[in-house]
Amino acid sequence: MKTRQLFFRGIFWIALYLLLSIAPLLIILIGLRSPGREFWRELSTGLGFVGLAMMTLQFVLTARFKTLKAPCSSDVVYYFHRQISLVEFLLVLLHPILLFIYALIRCACSMFSVLHGGHGRGWFRWLR
Repeated sequence: MKTRQLFFRGIFWIALYLLLSIAPLLIILIGLRSPGREFWRELSTGLGFVGLAMMTLQFVLTARFKTLKAPCSSDVVYYFHRQISLVEFLLVLLHPILLFIYALIRCACSMFSVLHGGHGRGWFRWLR
């Protein structure tokens, strides 16, 4: 009986972590969206917000709360802390990289359009 209770408590903490990590995206979806923003810019912003939320949750993981560590040992929590920090680092790193790549492609498509007398406008559609 005790094992089952610890299992469900562990599932609860994982679900809560995922919900709090994705909460910025849910708030953004509820809010108004400006019509001029492209998909890639929104994706990059979302990745940045999720990475920031995960960074904030890292302080909770290292605070040594007994209720948080009850379903599993401290070693498992610290292992999760280390692995998830690599994921959040990649998310935060992808934020400016996606913006930079999008700007480069947009600039290249604009130059292609100018060089070919405006015939390159079709190339620009897939970015939106």
